[in-house]
Amino acid sequence: MELSPSVGDVVTLDLTMDTDISARVDGDSPQSQSVPGMRFGLEVTVADVSDDEIDLTFVYDDAGFDGDPMVQDALDALVGVTGNLTVTKAGAFVQGGFDAGQLAPELGELVDQFDRQLADLTIPWPDEPVGVGAEWEVVTSVEVAGIGFCNVASYELLAFDGDDYELGIGVEQQALPSSLEESGVSIEVLRGSNTSSGSSRGALSEPMAIWGTSETTGSMEMKVEYDGETMTQEVESTVSLQIEPRG
Repeated sequence: MELSPSVGDVVTLDLTMDTDISARVDGDSPQSQSVPGMRFGLEVTVADVSDDEIDLTFVYDDAGFDGDPMVQDALDALVGVTGNLTVTKAGAFVQGGFDAGQLAPELGELVDQFDRQLADLTIPWPDEPVGVGAEWEVVTSVEVAGIGFCNVASYELLAFDGDDYELGIGVEQQALPSSLEESGVSIEVLRGSNTSSGSSRGALSEPMAIWGTSETTGSMEMKVEYDGETMTQEVESTVSLQIEPRG
């Protein structure tokens, strides 16, 4: 199974992300917070198709937030930002990211999240022929906000008619031992894991999946040192993501 888009093909997607976070410090009672939904518009164009790879360009053409106007102002800076994405014809993520110099440094964490979303939109197909009911796993590594994760993604081909497909997807992530230093704060990741489940739909004639839903639950325990004080912070989160074609 190989992707077969044509140069000049365009897909326009809307991404919606909702987040719930619960945090506790040194074993105190957890403090919970629901982050209002964020919405992003993404237009992807096929720039080149070679024997082995597909080069895509993208632009964020919309961004919205249901909460603090200051956050909306920050997200407005994303509109018009461009980037690139390269995948193999078998769908595997090769590289991608924003064009340098277009975003303020304080948006770095959002950039990490979006880079991961770009990778999530790609589906790595097996090298051998498969049919409905086929299952396969892909092991990768990824870095998010300076923390390395080992990913094991499981796929099941639920439906396929020769072009259109539907997949069931599950992902298990384990954080790698990491130490960070930022603005005088030292962070040591003690443990961390994420579990995702969802589904994805698209067509081999398109450059990427255009429908998808997922829910990710995660936990992280960190030792934080600042100004001579040391604390242990535990964070639990649930992130729901929905991707659909515009219109």
